[in-house]
Amino acid sequence: MNVQLAVQILSNSVANAIDFCRIDLKLQQFDNSTATSLFIRNINNIFDLLNSRNLLCKNESQQPISLSNIDRIKENITKYIEYINDLYINDKKIILSERKMGFLGMLKCLQSIKDIAETLIVTKKQNFLLT
Repeated sequence: MNVQLAVQILSNSVANAIDFCRIDLKLQQFDNSTATSLFIRNINNIFDLLNSRNLLCKNESQQPISLSNIDRIKENITKYIEYINDLYINDKKIILSERKMGFLGMLKCLQSIKDIAETLIVTKKQNFLLT
Protein backbone atom coordinates (compact mmCIF):
# COMPACT_ATOMS: atom_id res chain seq x y z
CA MET A 1 0.00 0.00 0.00
CA ASN A 2 1.15 3.50 -0.73
CA VAL A 3 2.02 5.19 2.59
CA GLN A 4 0.63 8.49 1.38
CA LEU A 5 -2.78 6.86 0.85
CA ALA A 6 -2.66 5.24 4.29
CA VAL A 7 -1.89 8.61 5.87
CA GLN A 8 -4.96 10.07 4.16
CA ILE A 9 -7.18 7.30 5.52
CA LEU A 10 -5.72 7.55 9.03
CA SER A 11 -6.35 11.27 9.42
CA ASN A 12 -8.23 13.50 11.83
CA SER A 13 -10.77 14.37 9.14
CA VAL A 14 -11.73 10.68 8.78
CA ALA A 15 -11.99 10.37 12.59
CA ASN A 16 -14.14 13.52 12.65
CA ALA A 17 -16.42 12.07 9.95
CA ILE A 18 -16.85 8.84 11.91
CA ASP A 19 -17.63 10.79 15.09
CA PHE A 20 -20.11 12.97 13.18
CA CYS A 21 -21.92 9.89 11.87
CA ARG A 22 -22.04 8.38 15.36
CA ILE A 23 -22.82 11.46 17.49
CA ASP A 24 -24.68 13.93 15.28
CA LEU A 25 -26.37 11.71 12.70
CA LYS A 26 -26.81 8.82 15.16
CA LEU A 27 -26.31 6.25 12.40
CA GLN A 28 -26.66 2.74 13.75
CA GLN A 29 -23.69 1.48 11.67
CA PHE A 30 -21.40 3.76 13.71
CA ASP A 31 -22.68 2.86 17.20
CA ASN A 32 -19.46 1.10 18.24
CA SER A 33 -17.00 3.33 16.37
CA THR A 34 -15.45 5.18 19.32
CA ALA A 35 -12.39 2.91 19.43
CA THR A 36 -11.95 3.25 15.67
CA SER A 37 -11.90 7.04 15.74
CA LEU A 38 -9.50 6.95 18.73
CA PHE A 39 -7.21 4.58 16.81
CA ILE A 40 -7.26 6.84 13.74
CA ARG A 41 -6.51 9.97 15.81
CA ASN A 42 -3.63 8.31 17.65
CA ILE A 43 -2.06 6.96 14.43
CA ASN A 44 -2.51 10.37 12.77
CA ASN A 45 -0.74 12.07 15.69
CA ILE A 46 2.04 9.49 15.65
CA PHE A 47 2.55 10.08 11.91
CA ASP A 48 2.64 13.85 12.53
CA LEU A 49 5.10 13.49 15.40
CA LEU A 50 7.39 11.28 13.31
CA ASN A 51 7.22 13.67 10.34
CA SER A 52 7.79 17.20 11.64
CA ARG A 53 9.37 19.23 8.85
CA ASN A 54 8.45 22.83 9.49
CA LEU A 55 10.17 24.84 12.21
CA LEU A 56 7.29 27.35 12.40
CA CYS A 57 4.39 24.88 12.32
CA LYS A 58 1.35 25.93 14.38
CA ASN A 59 -0.15 22.42 14.57
CA GLU A 60 0.83 21.08 17.98
CA SER A 61 1.36 17.51 16.80
CA GLN A 62 3.62 18.58 13.91
CA GLN A 63 5.88 21.01 15.76
CA PRO A 64 9.59 20.31 16.00
CA ILE A 65 10.79 19.12 19.39
CA SER A 66 12.36 21.91 21.42
CA LEU A 67 13.12 22.70 25.03
CA SER A 68 9.75 24.45 25.38
CA ASN A 69 7.70 21.41 24.36
CA ILE A 70 9.90 18.38 25.04
CA ASP A 71 8.06 17.42 28.25
CA ARG A 72 4.68 17.42 26.49
CA ILE A 73 6.06 15.45 23.55
CA LYS A 74 7.74 12.88 25.82
CA GLU A 75 4.43 12.52 27.66
CA ASN A 76 2.60 12.03 24.35
CA ILE A 77 5.16 9.49 23.16
CA THR A 78 4.74 7.51 26.38
CA LYS A 79 0.96 7.62 25.89
CA TYR A 80 1.27 6.41 22.28
CA ILE A 81 3.64 3.59 23.25
CA GLU A 82 1.22 2.42 25.94
CA TYR A 83 -1.68 2.67 23.48
CA ILE A 84 0.06 0.53 20.85
CA ASN A 85 1.15 -2.00 23.47
CA ASP A 86 -2.49 -2.32 24.59
CA LEU A 87 -3.96 -2.92 21.10
CA TYR A 88 -5.59 -6.31 20.58
CA ILE A 89 -6.66 -8.22 17.49
CA ASN A 90 -8.72 -11.39 17.95
CA ASP A 91 -8.00 -11.51 21.72
CA LYS A 92 -4.24 -11.35 21.11
CA LYS A 93 -1.96 -8.36 21.63
CA ILE A 94 -1.21 -6.90 18.23
CA ILE A 95 2.51 -6.69 18.97
CA LEU A 96 2.48 -10.48 19.48
CA SER A 97 0.36 -11.22 16.41
CA GLU A 98 1.31 -11.98 12.81
CA ARG A 99 0.50 -8.32 11.97
CA LYS A 100 3.04 -6.87 14.40
CA MET A 101 5.79 -5.49 12.16
CA GLY A 102 4.34 -2.05 11.43
CA PHE A 103 3.42 -1.53 15.07
CA LEU A 104 6.83 -2.67 16.30
CA GLY A 105 8.40 -0.24 13.85
CA MET A 106 6.26 2.58 15.23
CA LEU A 107 7.23 1.66 18.79
CA LYS A 108 10.94 1.67 17.90
CA CYS A 109 10.63 5.01 16.08
CA LEU A 110 8.76 6.61 18.97
CA GLN A 111 11.27 5.39 21.55
CA SER A 112 14.19 6.46 19.33
CA ILE A 113 12.80 9.98 18.85
CA LYS A 114 12.27 10.25 22.62
CA ASP A 115 15.87 9.15 23.29
CA ILE A 116 17.35 11.37 20.57
CA ALA A 117 15.38 14.38 21.81
CA GLU A 118 16.55 13.82 25.36
CA THR A 119 20.16 13.51 24.20
CA LEU A 120 20.16 16.54 21.90
CA ILE A 121 17.62 18.96 23.36
CA VAL A 122 17.96 18.43 27.11
CA THR A 123 21.76 18.53 26.94
CA LYS A 124 21.42 21.70 24.82
CA LYS A 125 23.47 20.30 21.93
CA GLN A 126 20.62 21.35 19.62
CA ASN A 127 17.83 23.92 19.94
CA PHE A 128 15.23 21.83 18.11
CA LEU A 129 14.70 18.48 16.41
CA LEU A 130 12.82 17.97 13.16
CA THR A 131 11.78 14.36 12.80
